[in-house]
Amino acid sequence: MDLGLATLGVALARGLGPGLDVQLPLGVLSLNDGAEATTSVGLGDLETRARWLFRPHPKLRLNVAAGAAWPTGPYVARSGLAAFAQSAQYLTLGRGVTWGLAELDLRVALPARLGLFAQSTLRVPFAAAIDGFRWGTEVRGAAGLSLGPLADRLTLSLAFEAQYRHESLEVDPFVSALVPSVNTGGWWWTLLPAGQLRLTQGLWLSVAARVPVGQVVNGLQFVPAVGAFVGLAGALELGARKPAAAAPEPGRVTIVEYGARWCLPCRQLEPKLDAYLKLKPNLRLQRIDASDWTAEELEAAVPGAAGLPIVEVYRADGTLSVRLVGEAVFGFEAAVLEAER
Repeated sequence: MDLGLATLGVALARGLGPGLDVQLPLGVLSLNDGAEATTSVGLGDLETRARWLFRPHPKLRLNVAAGAAWPTGPYVARSGLAAFAQSAQYLTLGRGVTWGLAELDLRVALPARLGLFAQSTLRVPFAAAIDGFRWGTEVRGAAGLSLGPLADRLTLSLAFEAQYRHESLEVDPFVSALVPSVNTGGWWWTLLPAGQLRLTQGLWLSVAARVPVGQVVNGLQFVPAVGAFVGLAGALELGARKPAAAAPEPGRVTIVEYGARWCLPCRQLEPKLDAYLKLKPNLRLQRIDASDWTAEELEAAVPGAAGLPIVEVYRADGTLSVRLVGEAVFGFEAAVLEAER
């Protein structure tokens, strides 16, 4: 048996914050038992997810998603009397029921362009199919290491994945009762090497493989072989955001503070700045919230800054006196005195 799978996907996102994506699986199944060769084409169930991307720390990114898979593709009955049909000779990507989806993606940036990532997915069926077949809950988790981007274009990764499918239930045609579906459920372990190449600005080529390591399954089930995958993704900016820019007030020394809700040093700095301005009311303070900025937007607004918090001190004539980054921001009093000279 040879199986070819494809997924068409569209996503809307605004960097950090909310997002929405829609995916539709397609497939081609070829069977050859030596006497006859058959090919069938199948349409999968439409998947929709609402996402929210967090950055609780400059080196930490968390993506949380919840959604559903809707019965879109045709479903081949497999319970009751239908279990006697040769349903295995048809591609059945459509599973006939609505599923709830929950996903978690965690990525941690390490030195030397290394990164750690962990992903988990939970799929829970909401009801039985029209023939009474009840799919089992599915859980998948993966963890791995990434390297890149190399030469600002290539990122490589290697992950280990564990997948569990709970045993399904089917209708026994003789007693009209639900019984365990013998050839369902089990554990699968897989290695996932992958690479992503940035072809142009906003266009990426992905190549990946699935290398089975082992499985412990119930009954008789297919043994997966090595699989290869190729993907092409493009990003189109629908509305460019313009991050707030520093605006020093003419005639007054101005402190510009770049901070974020997730930045602990930023929250520690704010009351110190407020207390200082009460002592020196002739100063002006401008706060810029960078909580949902991307790394590119931060670089565009403050070139060369490695992270938050950032404090800029401008002289009364509007010229930049000094830029403080990281722990150095807590020395802003000396920087203000220098700008007032």
